Amino acid sequence: MPAFSRTGHHVGELTPVRPQAAVGPRRSAIEEVIREALSMDRLLPTPDRMRVLTTRLLAFVGAAATALEESVNDLPMDDPVRRDALVVVKEARYRRGIGPGDGYGSAMAFTRSLGQAADALVRQQRRLDPGVSR
Repeated sequence: MPAFSRTGHHVGELTPVRPQAAVGPRRSAIEEVIREALSMDRLLPTPDRMRVLTTRLLAFVGAAATALEESVNDLPMDDPVRRDALVVVKEARYRRGIGPGDGYGSAMAFTRSLGQAADALVRQQRRLDPGVSR
């Protein structure tokens, strides 16, 4: 008799189904990490997975903030693109510096916040150079 009588599946027969690829351009590895971090309000990661996401996002936010800042340094001080980019950089560095706090909930909130900062950095970089995929 099946373990799950209404499905006809026996224990051990269930296999995870990978979601189909999204229609449109392929996401970069960091965009997949960002997507996962931003979906934490619906899908709770294991503590180990959250550590991996946090580590990758911390590294990305640090490097991307510096790169974005350097890419707008030559723009005029009153240029709105420069001003917007520097606001995104400042916010990303602030979020990066907060740290995870104590406990699973605060670690999750920190990782999600890093995902939001990383997403803003990616969007701002695309605004500066729309032909470059990340």
